[in-house]
Amino acid sequence: VPGDLRAQYSAVVDRSMLAVNPALPLALTSKPWETRLSADANIGTSTITVEGIFTTPNLEIYSDGVPVRVAPGSVLYLGTGNTGEPVTVSNIALGTPVVPGQVVLTLSGPITKFHGGSGRVGGTHDLLNNHVGPAVPGNPGPQSSFDATNPANRHLVPYFTRLEP
Repeated sequence: VPGDLRAQYSAVVDRSMLAVNPALPLALTSKPWETRLSADANIGTSTITVEGIFTTPNLEIYSDGVPVRVAPGSVLYLGTGNTGEPVTVSNIALGTPVVPGQVVLTLSGPITKFHGGSGRVGGTHDLLNNHVGPAVPGNPGPQSSFDATNPANRHLVPYFTRLEP
């Protein structure tokens, strides 16, 4: 339309980075990360073995080439969907025998569902790469207060620009 002065924008949106906190399914979370179980986690166990690096007293997971620190007291999400459950980490240690790339997490209580080896363990991290809470992949729906220019949303909108007429 000639004379149309409405602003036009272009953006790249990475929906693969969408995640939700199972306790707040309609709220957008911060950037998700995930790792895998190294062995089966049976119902009733309170220890799980995950892929990661032990850095006293933390677990480090690499997400997009950046280390994410998980400390004792962190709440993670084990599994996905109806087979998932939140777990709280009470201690982080190397296993016996020590296996490179594997870390043992002691949980604050027993798990209530079976999780097979290579199952998902995940959460979200802040801009300082500290773990901030549990998360599962998902779409929280429209977010009326979403700001594409906010640095906290760079994982969802890596490129955003106004088009000049």
